[in-house]
Amino acid sequence: MKRKPTNFQKARKYANAPADLTGMRFGKWLVLKDAGMRVFYSAGREYSRHMWLCRCDCGTQKEVYRGNLTGGRSAGCRRCSEVTHGMSNTKLYYAWTTMRHKEQLPKAWRDFNVFRKVVGDPPSKEANLRRYDPTKPHSPGNTLWATPAQLQQIRKKFKEESVIHHPVLMKIRNVKSKDEMSRCMVAARKAGYSCEMLGIAAGLTRQRVHQILTILGAKLDECRGQ
Repeated sequence: MKRKPTNFQKARKYANAPADLTGMRFGKWLVLKDAGMRVFYSAGREYSRHMWLCRCDCGTQKEVYRGNLTGGRSAGCRRCSEVTHGMSNTKLYYAWTTMRHKEQLPKAWRDFNVFRKVVGDPPSKEANLRRYDPTKPHSPGNTLWATPAQLQQIRKKFKEESVIHHPVLMKIRNVKSKDEMSRCMVAARKAGYSCEMLGIAAGLTRQRVHQILTILGAKLDECRGQ
């Protein structure tokens, strides 16, 4: 996973920019002139920032912090940022911003318009963006819209398909006698497979698998005691 740049690395990046930004372009911003230092107050603390008067392509003029310009955190006025896709207050945009903060998205998905083309708009109010394989991050092949009920069915299908890739679980599915199945289930449980996965392989509920393992465990204890 790509690490975020440290404060020292950011400072070096800012230091490479020329002292005078007049006439330079940063996204849609055109730097007009040096606006000097401005004093700000936040959480009871006073601090100063070097501001530059900029004009956006739409004609809006605003003083922008030098670090936001050189660091790429400000590429245009807020109105232009919203006009680019017009979906700043939608469920899809909120899901995208949440994913960006929680995990490292594929490079193409850092552009919201590309992300929208791949994922699409939510089919219903109840649908949320989910992962087909919960052990892997969001990606074009692992992200879909699903309601809670649909997600349950999707995860069940995923677990059924995952059984195919585990020889131990496939052995449970292919046995013919109940005794042999019981022995295979005990061995699989000792190997770390959950009762839910054993139930999917054997075609039983998780509760039934737990009952069988409990009975077998009691019988084994009786045999050892004799």
